[in-house]
Parts: sequence; C-alpha cells; structure tokens
Amino acid sequence: MRKIYIFLFIIFSLTAYSQSFNSLLNKNTEAIIVFSLSTNDNKITVKANIPEGYYAYLESKIANKILFFADNKEINTTYPKGEKYHEDIIIKGEQEFILNDIDINKINFIKTTYQLCSAKDNVCLQPQSKVIYGEEIDIPDNANIITDEKPENATSIENYIKGSNNIFITLILIFAAGLASVLLPCTYPLLSITVSILGTTTDSKKNKKSSVLASLLFALGVITTYTLLGAVVSVAGFAFHKTILFGSIGYNPIVLTILVLLFLYFTFSMAGFYEIKAPSFLQSAKTNAYAKKNQSIFHKYIMGLLAGIVATPCAAPIIAVILEIGFLNPVFATLYMAVYALGFASVLFILGTFASILTKMPKAGTWMVYVKYIFTFLMMIISFYYANILFGVLGFNKISYILASATILIFAILVYIIKNKTAMLSLLEKKIFVSVLIISIALGSLYGFIKQKSEVSNMISYTEALELSKQNNKPILIDFSAVWCANCYELKEKVFVNEELKKFIDDNLIFTEVDVDKYKNISDEYNVKWLPWIIVIDSDKNILYTKNSFSSFDDKMALSIKEDLEKIINK
Repeated sequence: MRKIYIFLFIIFSLTAYSQSFNSLLNKNTEAIIVFSLSTNDNKITVKANIPEGYYAYLESKIANKILFFADNKEINTTYPKGEKYHEDIIIKGEQEFILNDIDINKINFIKTTYQLCSAKDNVCLQPQSKVIYGEEIDIPDNANIITDEKPENATSIENYIKGSNNIFITLILIFAAGLASVLLPCTYPLLSITVSILGTTTDSKKNKKSSVLASLLFALGVITTYTLLGAVVSVAGFAFHKTILFGSIGYNPIVLTILVLLFLYFTFSMAGFYEIKAPSFLQSAKTNAYAKKNQSIFHKYIMGLLAGIVATPCAAPIIAVILEIGFLNPVFATLYMAVYALGFASVLFILGTFASILTKMPKAGTWMVYVKYIFTFLMMIISFYYANILFGVLGFNKISYILASATILIFAILVYIIKNKTAMLSLLEKKIFVSVLIISIALGSLYGFIKQKSEVSNMISYTEALELSKQNNKPILIDFSAVWCANCYELKEKVFVNEELKKFIDDNLIFTEVDVDKYKNISDEYNVKWLPWIIVIDSDKNILYTKNSFSSFDDKMALSIKEDLEKIINK
C-alpha cells in the first residue's frame, strides 16, 4: 500500500511540474523582441523593442548575443552602448542597431538571432531566430553574396599581406641579415674551419658529391635550430596576442624596461666590451663533433644543429630583433627565423660545396671592425626606440627623447668604466664606438624632437570633454589609441590632419583622445575591442557613431569620416 502512495505522489508531482513547465513555456514564448527596419543610403537601421522585464545580450559567455545576418552571412553591425551586468553586456527597452555596408537591393533576406532573459529571476528563454526583411531561402555554402567584414587593421594573414608589401620587404631584409651575420667578427674566422670539415669525406672518388650532401645537411641542421627557435616564439606570441590586451602587456613599463636593458646589453656586447658565450657543455659538444674522424653523413646534420646553437650568442643582437618582430607578428615568427637561417646557412652551403671560393674571400682584418660597429649602430637605434616609448608610457611624452638619450649615455659610461680594462678595445675601436654613440643619440633625439613637435597636443581630457558637451550641447568624438598602436598614429597623422575634417570637427564636435592602457575603464565602458577605434557620443554617453574598420589612412578616408559625421550632426 505504501508503494502505491509513493507511486501516486510521483505521478501527481510530475503532472504538476509538467503543467507548471508548460505554463512557463507558453508565457515565455510570448516574450519576443519586436524589430522595425529602415534604410538610409548604404546603411540599414534596425530598431529593437525588448519587452519589459527582459533583457538581451550584446556580449556573453553563457547566452546567445544579438546577431544580424544577410543571406546567412554575418553583418558588420554597429551596436548600442549597453550596460555592464556581471561579466556580460546587456541591453533593455528600445535600442537601435546600424547594419553597415549592406545593399538591400542585392540580398534576399535579413534575419536576427537573440536570446531573451528574465530580469526577475534571470532565467533565459530558448534562443530565437527571426527574419526581419525579405523571405528566407536556402543559400549554398559557397555563395558569395556578401563578404564577411573584418577589422582591416586587425592582425591576420590576409589583411597583413593585402594591406601592404611589408611581409616581402621584411623577408628580404631578414635574409640579408642572415647573410651579414656570417661577417660578424665572432663567426667569420670559423668559416675556414667549418668548410674544411665539410669538405672531408671518406670516399675520395665521390668527394664532390659527398661535399654537396654534407654541406646541405649541415645547412639544414642550422636552419632546423633557428626555425625551432622561431616556432617557440610563434607559440608564445599566439598565447599572448590578444589585441588590446597583448599591446598593453607588451608595452607595460616593466616589460619595456626589460626590453631596453636587454637591447642595450646586446648593443655593448656587439661593440666588443664583453662576449655572450654559449654554455660550456654546448661548446664542448660542438668541439667533439668537429673533432671526430670518419663522420657519417647524418653526423653533418648534427654538427649543423650544434653550430646553430653555439653561434646564437654571437648573433644574439640580430636574432633578438627578429624574434621581437616575430613575437609581434606570431603568424610569421617561424618563417622569419627560417629565412634568417636560410641566409646564414646558404653561405656555409656554397662555401662547403665550392671550397675554392673561400680563398677569394677577404681575410679577417680592419674591415670587420667597421662591420661590427654598423651592427652596433643599428642596435643602439633600436635601444633608443624602446627607451623613447618607455618614457612616453611613463608620462614624460615631451621629454621622452631626452631621457632616452640620457639612459643610453649613462649606460655607455657605466659599461666603459666597468669593462674598459678587460675589453681590450683598440684605439680605432674606441674612436668608432664614440662616433657611433654620438651619431645614434643625435639622430634619435632629432627624430624624437620632430615627432613630438608634429603631434597635435590635445589638452582636453575625457572628463573635461563630458563637461564641455553638457555646457555647449556638442557631441564628443573619442579617439581610442595606445602608444604601441602604429595604425593609431597613421589615423592621427594622415586622417585627422585633413583640413576639411579638422575644420568640421573643430566647429561641430569636442575632440578627445583616450589611451586604452591608461584608461582601461573607459575603453571597457564602450566595449572597445581593437585599435584604432573612434566613437561619437552625446553628453549622456549614448553612442551616436562608431568607426573601427579603416581600409586606408588618407584624405579619402578623412572625407568618408567627415561625411558620416555630417549625417550624425544633421539628424
């Protein structure tokens, strides 16, 4: 009898739960967003009326955010501001979305997907999909009706290659650096030793063929070492490369200080004040490998691996620059080091295959001193570059180039005092070093002075801009930027200087610049995802206009922005 009661209780409970669930489901299905659509030139405005007591997501880790699609392709959408809710961004009530770069005459339908949540109990309803224009039809996967829009300045292979020929120029320069590394004072004397070993074979009848194969395997060993080093940097770059987050980490004062000291250390090593040596066990392994007689062909590859490792400290200043560039562009880091190794190893391969060429190469002499100090000069310029950025980040923008020059000069004096007796530099080397130091500081200071003078100083802060907006009833144009953002400088120096755009902004808007590193709370408030990023807001912080995709940085872009701003002002 007891079991019957329990069974009836379970049946009753399930029935009640089912009725309750159906009631809730029926109630929830009534909660939908009402959309209305209007067109203006090449922009489509969508007004969304979110029912009272509910909210929708713009950004969320757990729920579906509002998205718009044209023929099943996601549309580049300008979203409203939204409000912070825990770790997400939500919107309520009536909101407005702008669908950019859509020709309504060339598409079949527009639909939206979203998910509503109850503000009362935070229970989210089932995700919804609704056609708000046209009639939905099946679109083939390979249809090319509308292209996916991406921020044209964001880090990606296609944008980097399409945007410029930088990658090809970079690869040529890196290959040349690999060739030039052979001429360094610490590697050049080893050429004759390496080539003589590569030319030694056990079969005299096949000497030529064996020399080619041995040289090829040795070169592949060197290339393997440096390519693996590039791969490690590539993985690290991808791990940290998170748009604004990565830039903030990469240009943190602590990180910049380490970079400045590291490059200064490499600079004075290149100048001959001290030597960066490989660990003794690697030196011993290389010596033993070179000393072995009757080596197998595969042994030549092992020699190449060890030679690459042991030669790394000698070429450390050059390799450090390439790795730093690779870290900023992790897609290409492995390729950069492979190309560098190819330049370095190609010389060894040619000399190992055609040993007679070695006799025609210049003997080690005074010319190598000049080669050494050419690299010293380049390293010192790089050190100045990072020191200048460091002091700019620390807030000394107006005198950053002076402080950078002072840093290099003080470091040089300290190294000279500490290492002068043990360095054993000749009088010629000392004279050249002093000349390089003076020229580097002079050129760096001149560059910093010109750059500082060319930049338009903006004395209006974000807070002051808000106050002025309330007083003058003018919208605010906010330019989000950072000291590490190269395209932000392009925008400032090539777009905002346009006379027509500049005059329009001065007459109709209040301009302010926000550094995303110094004022992260402001960039988070407006959901800034990458740079450059500009917005126009009213005195109540409502976003009136957003521009975060720039196909170029020229007068054409300036006039395009001016045209967009005119529409906002004339509304």
